[in-house]
Amino acid sequence: SGSGRVRPTGPDEAARWRETAARAPHPWVVALAVAPDADERSAAADILRALRPDQSWAVVDARTKTVDARAWLASLGTFDAVAVRSAFDTTEPGTVLDLGVPVAWIDGIPASTASWAALLDHALGGRGPWD
Repeated sequence: SGSGRVRPTGPDEAARWRETAARAPHPWVVALAVAPDADERSAAADILRALRPDQSWAVVDARTKTVDARAWLASLGTFDAVAVRSAFDTTEPGTVLDLGVPVAWIDGIPASTASWAALLDHALGGRGPWD
């Protein structure tokens, strides 16, 4: 369509789109929704592989157990970075650092020394030793 929106339903469609998209004079951003069940994750992993992204990021919920988030990521493929959501809603926001993938965004802002300091200060209830 004219909007550039494509919804590949399988790896073959995704691969065909990738061949066309590679000739575009601009970058593309592709969002891939992943359902919770194993079959849907497997289908999403097949589509992601077929897209052959130059970079792939995942969005993870900081409230999810680290072992579960790590397994979810592994079931989908390899990621270059994660965007973390709900980091301010957990008492242990630093556990996302154990995912084995760089954290690039924290609740919609770029991950930086300042954003991590604010997040950890919040998790400590503002009781950090820097008062």
